[in-house]
Amino acid sequence: MAGLFSSGRVNNPQPPATSLRVTTSLQGQSRPIVYGQTRIAANLIDYAGFNATAVSNNSGGKGGLVGSGGKGGNSGQYDYQASVIASFGEAISNVVAIYNSSAVDFLQTPSAATLAALEQIGITPTYGNTYSIELHTGSNTQPVSSYWNGAFHTRALAYRGQAYAC
Repeated sequence: MAGLFSSGRVNNPQPPATSLRVTTSLQGQSRPIVYGQTRIAANLIDYAGFNATAVSNNSGGKGGLVGSGGKGGNSGQYDYQASVIASFGEAISNVVAIYNSSAVDFLQTPSAATLAALEQIGITPTYGNTYSIELHTGSNTQPVSSYWNGAFHTRALAYRGQAYAC
């Protein structure tokens, strides 16, 4: 009976995550201007080459409720891939590290204190752009991305004055 007259709201004493950095894709979003060194989330400004590949389940047998069934049938799951351009904001001088979930790839040699802190939390860093990301610092004379110019030449822009990676 109490459920009929309740407001349906749940009191949540936890404050919202205000310092969470999430990669976004918003048109018209202002570009940040970064001073000093900080960790920022990127804004996706373009994508191309979207590809969905069905994952086979190799279990064989007859079909079920989901998937095509039969030997080597589709499991109903897909792997998605796309080429993206992620903007970091106005021009920057350099990028020190790339964070990917709990992995860190350093583009410059980190301090001993940074390495010790990562070791304490169980992270073994990598070095030298292991993700093969093409970085642009946002100069007013920067060229078009060589990857985008070759793969998607009709959509390739220089994005001058804007730091980005693809």
